[in-house]
Amino acid sequence: MRRPATGVRSPTTSPGGDQAGDAACRYHSQSPTDEHAGRWRPEGRRFDVRSRAVSGEPLRDLTFDQAPLGMALVGTTGLLLRVNAAAAGIVGRPGDQLVGTALSDVVHPADREAVARQVDALVAGGTVHLRAQTRLVGDDGRVVWVCVHASCVRETDGTPLYVMAQIEDVTEQRRADAAVAAAEERFRTTFDMAPIGMILTDPDGVLLKVNPAYCEIVGLEAAVLVGTNVRDLTHPDDLSENLSQVRALTAGAIDSFSIEKRYLHPDGQTVWTSVSASCVRGSSGEPLYLIGQVQDITESREMREHLAHAAIHDPLTDLPNRDLFADRLEMALRRARRSGHRVAVMFLDLDRFKMVNDNLGHEVGDRLLRAVADRMSGALRASDTLARFGGDEFTVLCDEVADEAHVLEIAERLRSTMGDPLTEAGGETFVSFSVGIALSTDDDESGSALLRHADIAMYRAKERGPARVEVYSDDDDDLTRSRLRTSNELRDALERRELELHYQPYVDLHTRTMVGMEALVRWRHPTRGLLLPEEFISTAEDSGLIVPLGAWALGEACRQAAVWASGRDAAGLDEARLNISVNVASLQLVDPGFPDLVADVLDTTGINPDRLWLELTESTLMRDAEATVTVLHDLRQIGIHFVIDDFGTGYSSLAYLKRFPVETLKIDRSFVREVDLRSEDTAIVRAIIGLGDSLGLSVIAEGVERSAQAPILQTLGCHLAQGYLLGAPLHPGAVGPFPTDDLIAWHDRLEPTGS
Repeated sequence: MRRPATGVRSPTTSPGGDQAGDAACRYHSQSPTDEHAGRWRPEGRRFDVRSRAVSGEPLRDLTFDQAPLGMALVGTTGLLLRVNAAAAGIVGRPGDQLVGTALSDVVHPADREAVARQVDALVAGGTVHLRAQTRLVGDDGRVVWVCVHASCVRETDGTPLYVMAQIEDVTEQRRADAAVAAAEERFRTTFDMAPIGMILTDPDGVLLKVNPAYCEIVGLEAAVLVGTNVRDLTHPDDLSENLSQVRALTAGAIDSFSIEKRYLHPDGQTVWTSVSASCVRGSSGEPLYLIGQVQDITESREMREHLAHAAIHDPLTDLPNRDLFADRLEMALRRARRSGHRVAVMFLDLDRFKMVNDNLGHEVGDRLLRAVADRMSGALRASDTLARFGGDEFTVLCDEVADEAHVLEIAERLRSTMGDPLTEAGGETFVSFSVGIALSTDDDESGSALLRHADIAMYRAKERGPARVEVYSDDDDDLTRSRLRTSNELRDALERRELELHYQPYVDLHTRTMVGMEALVRWRHPTRGLLLPEEFISTAEDSGLIVPLGAWALGEACRQAAVWASGRDAAGLDEARLNISVNVASLQLVDPGFPDLVADVLDTTGINPDRLWLELTESTLMRDAEATVTVLHDLRQIGIHFVIDDFGTGYSSLAYLKRFPVETLKIDRSFVREVDLRSEDTAIVRAIIGLGDSLGLSVIAEGVERSAQAPILQTLGCHLAQGYLLGAPLHPGAVGPFPTDDLIAWHDRLEPTGS
């Protein structure tokens, strides 16, 4: 059958049957750019849809009408000839309203031209089968995405009759696909732009995807890394643990893991990283791939190792400190009990070293101490341990010695190292030391007892003259009696009021003003003169006198603060912030009556609790950490503030540090002393300041004695300082009546430090 000359072929019977009725389709006049859009607009040329029957078989009609998917027949001119209920439901219009209308009426305007081309291609035979997605628009303006499968039905001679289309609503599917695509894009963006390394590997560890941050960490391009196994980049010493964790993860024994491991950088460096990994699994639980986060922690680990090393080593000489020495001594004693060997401890004290410090200064004294440590280290066996206990005191652990003669031989070697003069003072300086020795016995002797015996022997050696060596004897403990005598004298000193407090300022380096003062105890001994704390505090702690001594110091400091406050009031001056800090020993802190003592002192003196700061060392805090937390919180409720003194020389748990209500860290003078000279000290000070910042704590540097130290401390972020450069400890009479206003006593010692 040929198409009529009008260009519109009229089927003999409408595929819609009688239901279709008559429909009209008139073409618009068209511009060249509106060719397809125009031909889909119905206007007037009539078309009898009943002139040709699609099928007279009722079964086929039912199949068409009741098909669960949308079905539509479209005439070659673009008219809808027949639609089923599902198709009408998709568009949202009754079927009898759709039949006879143009397909373009239900197609989204933006898609009409494309749909027209596709139908033309089907009718013309250029396309046999069409599968496409397009948008339909309902009467209410609702847009529906549909997937269309269409083909052209033809006469036996190939003449096109109509287009049969199967229509499926895929709106929700497209929304889901869009959501998945958006999630994938977010993942890709997050993965690629993450500031830390991100990797995807297969279950065997082969890299599937890496981000730029990971490439920077391992020093290789993504093109090189993809397809490489992670184990080939891992340090051999860390490979076993890494593989063990991966096996447990892929096997489902763990949900994730976090480890620290090293990567081998192409330039030969080792990069420390923190790696966290988890496993993505399929629907049946099989591992599909691993996703890992890799963070470069090389710098922070080095800082951590610096702090860990500093906690058990002397910062001046880098020798083991008291804590590490005590630990090694206990281990040596345990080995000796099993093997039958003996252990010896030497206590060494440099003779007349105080004269070196007084005459040549602390800086020269420090250089001499380092030189002494270097010489002694070279004279010892590999199994021996040389440690610095503090000041000019050293200890030596001699492991597995045969007898007293063997130890005396080692002591003589140590003494001989001082035969040649030291030149660190700019000239020749001869140094000697007194040595006390204690040997372990068959008894179950503790390390602390052995150290105490060596200490007693050393003091006996000093009493008998310089450069002496003495071995501890149970029958000869004159030094013990001497210390007992000192203890008794100290007890009397409390009653005779021979103790006094001197005050040293804390200074704001930026404003060059005093923000507080530390109370430091002195003993004005009737025969030995003015004694510093290191000459009697240890005796006070050993004897328990530190408790009444500390109570006196607390009361006296608060009383003096009240005197200064009342003097200001009498002079008509406004109240000024005057912070007074007082040192507290561990025995005081564990005393059940200590909180009541503090409350009574505050009540008696009338000073504002907000002005009182208590200074505690790390070892004091950690002696009984749980009990300490409770006591400090009780005192904090009153308004008292807390400072951790000598920070960095002990070992405090960061977990507990966060629980202690402390507000300030005081960097130990041993780190500040050469902050402008030694990069190691600078790194430690920077780390402590950073730790303080991260915990919201202020930081004070003590031991500032040279003008070069102050600007460096400010650059590192520490603006509070204490030391002889800023002001030596002074008696209250020398401070003046208004210490927060009148800084004449210290002002001349201040030097410009920059803004």
